[in-house]
Amino acid sequence: MKVFHGSYALINEIDLSKCELQRDFGKAFYVTNIREQALFWAQRKGSKHGTEGIVTEFIFLESAFNSTYFKTLKFDDYSEDWLDFVIENRKNETSNNIHDFDIIEGPVADDAIATRIAFYMRGGISKKDFLEDLKFKHSKSHQLAFCTEKSLLMLMNHGIILT
Repeated sequence: MKVFHGSYALINEIDLSKCELQRDFGKAFYVTNIREQALFWAQRKGSKHGTEGIVTEFIFLESAFNSTYFKTLKFDDYSEDWLDFVIENRKNETSNNIHDFDIIEGPVADDAIATRIAFYMRGGISKKDFLEDLKFKHSKSHQLAFCTEKSLLMLMNHGIILT
């Protein structure tokens, strides 16, 4: 499957130590199979760093999800399990992930959803209402998180797309 990473710079080598903490699925290298989503992130990150932004294209070998060599987790849609997992990862202030998954796939908690998550965490909305809101107010999104060095074996750099 073709997947894309939007950034302010070309990605020739993936260095997991440079990945940020407190993301949806923890500290990981993130890609998406939605090109427009990667373009959005490239423009956003580029603007922040004074560049136009670049989308790097990769090939993800989906056989990882059928392999016993990799520990994987897949969320098909927004769900209670997805919400609980995202909240735990976003709360994690340690330098290590709170899970031992190699590759995780699922929807994105974009800015609007992240704001709602904070509201939910403060007790401003019930979990049931939060999840109902997601069904009707948010379009499809996608992310794959590569959380370990060995997971990167399933991701091959395929080229760049300039934004």
